[in-house]
Parts: sequence; C-alpha cells; structure tokens
Amino acid sequence: MLVEPDWLSIRVYFNAAKKSADVAEKSLVAANRPWVKVDIQTAGPITYNVNGANFTLRFILTNVGHSPATHVWVNTRLVFPVVSMEADDHFNPRTEMLKDVAAMKKRGPSTLAYALFPGDTISQEVTVTMSQADIERATTLIKAIYPRVVGAVDYRMAFDSEAHDTVFIIEFRRNDAPREFTTVRKLAPQAIWVEEGDVPASDVRIFRSIIDGGFAD
Repeated sequence: MLVEPDWLSIRVYFNAAKKSADVAEKSLVAANRPWVKVDIQTAGPITYNVNGANFTLRFILTNVGHSPATHVWVNTRLVFPVVSMEADDHFNPRTEMLKDVAAMKKRGPSTLAYALFPGDTISQEVTVTMSQADIERATTLIKAIYPRVVGAVDYRMAFDSEAHDTVFIIEFRRNDAPREFTTVRKLAPQAIWVEEGDVPASDVRIFRSIIDGGFAD
C-alpha cells in the first residue's frame, strides 16, 4: 500500500533547513567580512574667504574586520539649520544623511578610492564649505552658524556586490571659554559668530551627533 507523502511536513522541513542555512551563511560573512571604523578629528581652523566658511576634518579609517575592504572613500556634505522667522522647514540631519547613503548604494563604487586590508589604517582630509549665500540665509535672525557634516565611509567587499557604509553626523562648535567678543556682547561663546571671523584650530570643537544611530552595514 502506497502512503501519500506528507507534503506539508516536507515543506516545513525544507523551509527550516533553508532558514538555518541562510543564518549560518550570514554569520560566516559577518565574522569574516571587512568592517571599516572611522575616527574623526579637526584638521585646521575655520576660515572665511570669497567662497564662504571652510571646515576641514581628518578621517582616520581602520579595517577592523578580517578581509580587505575595497573602493574605500569618505563622502561628506555640509548641512545647517536656518534660524529665521520665515523658516518653516524642520531641520533633521539624520534624514539628510540617510538620503546620501541611499544615493551611494544606487551608484557604482568610487574610482577615487583606497583598498584597506585588515588591521590597516589610512587618513583622509576633507574640506567642506558653507557658501556665502548659505551663510546669509542661515544668519537672518541670529548671526551665528551651526554647521553639521553628514556622510559615510563607503566601501565594497568580496562577499557581495553591495555598498557598505559607516555613517556619521558631526557638529561644529567653538571652545566655550569666554572671550572679549562674546563677553562684551553677552553672546554664547560656543557658537560660531560670523562677524568674529576665522576660528583658530585650537578653538574648533567637533562632536559626534547622538542622533546618527552610529550604524554600519
């Protein structure tokens, strides 16, 4: 007498086996893939010229994974809140960062990039500029600017063809020690007041934003 196969049980068995194999594969990749860690430092003063306000950062990239990272490149963009009576936009640097990451994942790998082997470290300096027009727009109500740099370290690996990113949001401020310019005018010393001009490198402060989530994929 022939027994009808229990197709439901067979399907459940194969689905469970596939799920287990997928988890094992992802665990193997995660354990052996590259992971690019980024440390960020100030790399000079804040300067003003005909182009606007210039901010320079040093990105120190380390492969803390177990295989080479290829096409490693730092992508940055300066964003800022507009403080004015007319401003109706809700400034959200995380939203801007996620837009940039989504765009990176759609385009091909950078042709201007590094290969980073396990345990190796490279340094890349990047200058971003806030244009004169943007400075005017941002200082309609308060004559200070509050720049952020959003972006990601973008790279590839041998295990797949996807883009992988280590993200960041950096906030610029000034040393909060009182100085004559702010004391006389009763202004917040940690703000970057445009009228005060260039900010010495020793007075530049940067902070990793707590809203970036610190994610890497």
